[in-house]
Amino acid sequence: MTRNCDSCGVEYEAVRRTSRYCSPLCRTRAHRGHVARPAMAPRVLKVAADTSDDRSEPVEGPYGRLAAATRSELAAVGRETTPAGVAALLLAERIDSGQGTESGMASLSKEWRATMVVALADARKVESELDKLRERNAGLVGA
Repeated sequence: MTRNCDSCGVEYEAVRRTSRYCSPLCRTRAHRGHVARPAMAPRVLKVAADTSDDRSEPVEGPYGRLAAATRSELAAVGRETTPAGVAALLLAERIDSGQGTESGMASLSKEWRATMVVALADARKVESELDKLRERNAGLVGA
């Protein structure tokens, strides 16, 4: 039997007729009087197949503020499609969802920071063709 969780609203397969929650976490939250949050809409992170120069726009879906900032920062150094970059984006989306306990969010935030350090390690800002041309012309003028 398929039911909706009384705590988070997620649809789940009920084992018993009387079950009200999708997980022990939701049952505990409801027992402790936590405010129910709406179910998180499932999102699929799609990596751009084309290699166009415009990497500033998100590939899909509405991103939260942390996810958008993460994507922007990774795109500036050309690292949004690396494994560490994708992991950082997924962590940022999870943090933006607001799902989880306070200590869980703290752990996610710490992991996001560490992943961003790995993703941005030894990265230089991707130079546009115009920047390269300006630099070359500045070298010619000064010579």
